Amino acid sequence: MSYTTLMTLAELHFECGLIGIVEFTERCDVAAWVFDQPGFINDPRRDEGENQETVSDRREAEASPVSALENGSDQGDISPPDYLHFTYRGWVFTKADPDPYPSTPHGHWQDQNRTWPKMDPYNGRVFNRKNAEAAAERLSKGDLRTLWSDERFKDFCRGHIVWFMEEFPHHRFRVPREYLFRWPRI
Repeated sequence: MSYTTLMTLAELHFECGLIGIVEFTERCDVAAWVFDQPGFINDPRRDEGENQETVSDRREAEASPVSALENGSDQGDISPPDYLHFTYRGWVFTKADPDPYPSTPHGHWQDQNRTWPKMDPYNGRVFNRKNAEAAAERLSKGDLRTLWSDERFKDFCRGHIVWFMEEFPHHRFRVPREYLFRWPRI
């Protein structure tokens, strides 16, 4: 099997909707690493180890539960002009985030470019890596109620889901499409 064959199969599976964007990018990274493509020295299957500190340790450093809707273009970063994110208690939700795990949308701890931990805003679960929940870090019912009572966050979620559906029309959401815009009742 060659690099080209693996890439062709990954593209075919993605286009047919058999795999999501996360699996597709992981397959591309592993194929590039296996076949010694330029730029891939380390094994992409390993955890980055950047998040050894727990989320609760980081939360203690925060002073107040601030939520804000911000346009990233005025922050001097390399974000696209239509970049938009929502911040809640240190969790950053990015509108143009193509990764659907663990939910669409989901939060990244303090930086949209940080891979882990991630938070599912629908149930408050926090993941330190794929399929590895940090149960002690789960958001409380009060935190979820505060988050979902914010109309700006609901508008942000609507925009993200619409963007995601346009970009990835074959993606299978965990709820039927007719229920996508029904928010949790907490």
